[in-house]
Amino acid sequence: MSLSQWLKTGTVPTRSPTMAGLPDPANALSTTEALLTQAANDAVEEMVIGRKRKRGEYASYCDETRAKIARYVY
Repeated sequence: MSLSQWLKTGTVPTRSPTMAGLPDPANALSTTEALLTQAANDAVEEMVIGRKRKRGEYASYCDETRAKIARYVY
């Protein structure tokens, strides 16, 4: 939300945090505190969600090794 929109409406749109343990900006005592809380929550959520683990590489085996593995399976 831009400053001009805020000045026209006088309200601050806040969202409830999507992660447990983060403070809710709706419970802030002032507009400034609500904006700061929302910005901090957004930053934390972006950091945590952005750290998705990539899957490891699959091993590739030659035909001889595959045959040995198959013998032990059955």
